Amino acid sequence: MQHCLNKVYDWADTNGCRFSTSKTVSIHFCRLRKTCLDPQLFLDGTPIPVIEKTIFLGLIFDRKLSFVPHLHYL
Repeated sequence: MQHCLNKVYDWADTNGCRFSTSKTVSIHFCRLRKTCLDPQLFLDGTPIPVIEKTIFLGLIFDRKLSFVPHLHYL
């Protein structure tokens, strides 16, 4: 996944786009009961933080894809 992230970053840089390292986060979706290891991803040498939940297009996604935080919000 890191290799693909590097290629997207390079493509964006050559085409005049920029990713904001302060606004970029990652979330690891996993429905397993056991503990899953989070990937360590880097954007331009800066580690991308792994978060528990995020808002995308008005929906709140959590790690287990249960949508419970979104229902509480509504």
